[in-house]
Amino acid sequence: MHTPYQARLGRIPNFRVKYRFKSEVEGGRKSLPYQGIRCDFSYDEGNSLFMIWPEFEDEHRNIILNADIPVPSAGTALMWIMNPESIPFHQEKIQIGTTGFFREGANIIAECEVMMFRLINSSDKHSHHQNCYTFTLPDKATFE
Repeated sequence: MHTPYQARLGRIPNFRVKYRFKSEVEGGRKSLPYQGIRCDFSYDEGNSLFMIWPEFEDEHRNIILNADIPVPSAGTALMWIMNPESIPFHQEKIQIGTTGFFREGANIIAECEVMMFRLINSSDKHSHHQNCYTFTLPDKATFE
Protein backbone atom coordinates (compact mmCIF):
# COMPACT_ATOMS: atom_id res chain seq x y z
CA MET A 1 0.00 0.00 0.00
CA HIS A 2 1.35 3.41 -1.01
CA THR A 3 1.34 6.15 1.64
CA PRO A 4 0.60 9.47 -0.12
CA TYR A 5 3.47 11.93 -0.16
CA GLN A 6 1.25 14.61 1.38
CA ALA A 7 0.94 12.45 4.50
CA ARG A 8 4.67 11.63 4.47
CA LEU A 9 5.95 15.14 3.78
CA GLY A 10 3.27 17.23 5.48
CA ARG A 11 2.82 19.56 2.52
CA ILE A 12 1.03 19.82 -0.79
CA PRO A 13 2.33 18.78 -4.23
CA ASN A 14 4.14 21.34 -6.36
CA PHE A 15 2.52 20.65 -9.71
CA ARG A 16 0.46 18.20 -11.76
CA VAL A 17 1.39 16.78 -15.15
CA LYS A 18 -0.17 14.68 -17.80
CA TYR A 19 2.31 11.98 -18.78
CA ARG A 20 2.90 9.17 -21.25
CA PHE A 21 5.44 6.41 -20.71
CA LYS A 22 7.54 5.55 -23.73
CA SER A 23 7.28 1.99 -25.01
CA GLU A 24 10.31 -0.28 -25.11
CA VAL A 25 10.41 0.21 -28.90
CA GLU A 26 10.65 3.98 -28.32
CA GLY A 27 13.55 3.49 -25.92
CA GLY A 28 11.46 3.38 -22.75
CA ARG A 29 11.10 0.75 -20.08
CA LYS A 30 10.40 -2.94 -20.70
CA SER A 31 7.49 -2.76 -18.23
CA LEU A 32 5.48 -0.02 -16.57
CA PRO A 33 6.60 1.15 -13.12
CA TYR A 34 4.66 0.94 -9.88
CA GLN A 35 3.43 3.75 -7.62
CA GLY A 36 6.35 5.08 -5.61
CA ILE A 37 8.95 5.07 -8.41
CA ARG A 38 11.59 7.67 -7.66
CA CYS A 39 12.59 8.66 -11.15
CA ASP A 40 14.18 12.03 -11.81
CA PHE A 41 12.72 14.90 -13.82
CA SER A 42 14.30 16.97 -16.57
CA TYR A 43 13.15 19.88 -18.69
CA ASP A 44 15.05 18.69 -21.74
CA GLU A 45 17.02 15.73 -23.01
CA GLY A 46 20.28 17.01 -21.51
CA ASN A 47 22.07 15.95 -18.35
CA SER A 48 20.35 18.28 -15.86
CA LEU A 49 18.25 16.03 -13.64
CA PHE A 50 16.13 17.10 -10.70
CA MET A 51 14.77 15.12 -7.78
CA ILE A 52 11.09 15.71 -8.58
CA TRP A 53 9.03 12.58 -8.04
CA PRO A 54 5.69 11.65 -9.58
CA GLU A 55 2.71 10.36 -7.62
CA PHE A 56 0.31 8.77 -10.07
CA GLU A 57 -3.43 9.35 -10.12
CA ASP A 58 -6.28 7.27 -11.47
CA GLU A 59 -8.75 8.51 -14.09
CA HIS A 60 -10.74 10.32 -11.35
CA ARG A 61 -7.63 12.15 -10.09
CA ASN A 62 -7.39 10.04 -6.94
CA ILE A 63 -3.90 8.98 -5.86
CA ILE A 64 -3.29 5.35 -6.75
CA LEU A 65 -2.73 3.59 -3.43
CA ASN A 66 -2.16 0.06 -4.72
CA ALA A 67 1.61 -0.24 -5.08
CA ASP A 68 1.37 -3.83 -6.34
CA ILE A 69 0.09 -3.12 -9.85
CA PRO A 70 1.72 -1.08 -12.63
CA VAL A 71 0.59 2.50 -13.10
CA PRO A 72 -1.27 3.43 -16.32
CA SER A 73 0.86 4.02 -19.42
CA ALA A 74 -0.64 7.52 -19.68
CA GLY A 75 -2.52 9.72 -17.25
CA THR A 76 -1.90 12.38 -14.63
CA ALA A 77 0.55 12.59 -11.76
CA LEU A 78 1.17 14.96 -8.89
CA MET A 79 4.79 16.11 -8.84
CA TRP A 80 6.82 16.63 -5.70
CA ILE A 81 9.95 18.79 -5.65
CA MET A 82 11.90 16.88 -3.02
CA ASN A 83 14.40 19.66 -2.27
CA PRO A 84 12.33 22.69 -1.16
CA GLU A 85 15.40 24.95 -1.49
CA SER A 86 15.28 24.40 -5.27
CA ILE A 87 11.74 25.78 -5.62
CA PRO A 88 12.89 29.31 -6.61
CA PHE A 89 14.89 27.75 -9.48
CA HIS A 90 11.86 25.79 -10.70
CA GLN A 91 9.61 28.83 -10.25
CA GLU A 92 11.41 30.37 -13.21
CA LYS A 93 10.79 27.32 -15.40
CA ILE A 94 7.42 25.76 -14.54
CA GLN A 95 4.23 27.09 -16.04
CA ILE A 96 1.17 25.56 -17.66
CA GLY A 97 2.34 23.86 -20.83
CA THR A 98 5.96 23.35 -19.73
CA THR A 99 7.15 20.00 -21.05
CA GLY A 100 9.55 17.64 -19.37
CA PHE A 101 10.64 14.06 -18.94
CA PHE A 102 10.69 11.32 -16.32
CA ARG A 103 14.21 9.90 -16.27
CA GLU A 104 16.06 6.84 -15.05
CA GLY A 105 19.62 8.11 -15.36
CA ALA A 106 20.19 9.08 -18.99
CA ASN A 107 17.16 7.09 -20.14
CA ILE A 108 13.98 9.07 -20.82
CA ILE A 109 11.11 6.84 -19.73
CA ALA A 110 8.17 9.24 -20.08
CA GLU A 111 7.16 12.58 -21.53
CA CYS A 112 5.03 14.99 -19.52
CA GLU A 113 3.38 18.40 -19.68
CA VAL A 114 2.48 20.66 -16.74
CA MET A 115 -1.27 21.06 -16.25
CA MET A 116 -1.27 23.11 -13.03
CA PHE A 117 1.25 24.24 -10.49
CA ARG A 118 1.70 25.71 -7.06
CA LEU A 119 5.24 26.58 -6.11
CA ILE A 120 5.81 27.31 -2.45
CA ASN A 121 8.65 29.69 -1.71
CA SER A 122 9.06 28.42 1.83
CA SER A 123 10.20 25.19 3.42
CA ASP A 124 7.79 25.88 6.31
CA LYS A 125 5.15 23.22 5.85
CA HIS A 126 2.71 25.09 8.09
CA SER A 127 2.66 28.33 6.11
CA HIS A 128 1.95 26.90 2.68
CA HIS A 129 -0.32 29.80 1.77
CA GLN A 130 2.52 32.32 2.02
CA ASN A 131 4.38 33.14 -1.16
CA CYS A 132 2.35 30.73 -3.28
CA TYR A 133 1.91 30.96 -7.00
CA THR A 134 -1.16 29.08 -8.14
CA PHE A 135 -2.41 28.57 -11.66
CA THR A 136 -5.04 25.95 -12.32
CA LEU A 137 -6.96 24.51 -15.19
CA PRO A 138 -10.59 23.68 -14.53
CA ASP A 139 -10.97 20.26 -12.92
CA LYS A 140 -12.23 18.83 -9.67
CA ALA A 141 -8.87 18.67 -7.94
CA THR A 142 -7.22 21.55 -6.14
CA PHE A 143 -4.06 21.94 -4.12
CA GLU A 144 -5.74 23.32 -1.02
